[in-house]
Amino acid sequence: MFPRTVLSTVATAAVIVGFASVAPAATITWTPDTLAEFDTGGTVILTSLNNDGTGTGPGGASTFSDPTTETPNKLRITNSTPSKGFATFTHDVIGAAFDPSALGAINSIDFAIDVNDPNVSGTSDTPIYFGFTQGGNVYFYTANTGSTATAFEFRNSGSTSFAAFDKNGLVASVFGKYPGAIVNEVDQTVNPDFSASGGELQFVFGTFNGSSSGGTRNTDFKNAEIVVDYTPIPEPASLALLGLGGLMMLPRRKNRA
Repeated sequence: MFPRTVLSTVATAAVIVGFASVAPAATITWTPDTLAEFDTGGTVILTSLNNDGTGTGPGGASTFSDPTTETPNKLRITNSTPSKGFATFTHDVIGAAFDPSALGAINSIDFAIDVNDPNVSGTSDTPIYFGFTQGGNVYFYTANTGSTATAFEFRNSGSTSFAAFDKNGLVASVFGKYPGAIVNEVDQTVNPDFSASGGELQFVFGTFNGSSSGGTRNTDFKNAEIVVDYTPIPEPASLALLGLGGLMMLPRRKNRA
């Protein structure tokens, strides 16, 4: 689904230094820019009557978030609740998944996106959150610190001009688990696992809608890019080369007469 996916490797083989193997750096890039590259149905991860998660919300059957419109060089997310209610959603970026246990430990993640407020019929915009699911949990990027923090909102509220965002070098500690208690709050004490033993990351865009009387929110976005920088697991040939290199560096025993 991702014809524009780019996989680039800095080196083609492990470099042997003494008895250690220095793995090459590698990156993989996704540039989702069509409706076909999003789970347009979305997944509801919170519904409630109140912003703090209390009360029975409108329910998944009557509230929705949907990337519904694709026009040249932009996409639109539309969120709707029929009456008072608050809801948070995720949309899988189809094809944008990374498994550290199969590919290698993640060093960092870069994310970029342009967003604007289309001001459709005077409605407010909806924020976009960037994150992923791992091990059944949702993690969102947050620029805040502390045990509880808010997910970072990619939005340009009140402006129909596109604003560009670039967040580079994101490590596991800047992503917090979304407990589903408050519409935009994450627990930054619970972080994902970027190591080579970590589970698969499925990248998602999160969205939010809520008001005291119901309504629809829209946000346009374009030029989205996700880049994962990782250290590949050495290929068997590289491991064999490492063993050979180690043998070649063993001291030679002199023959005595």
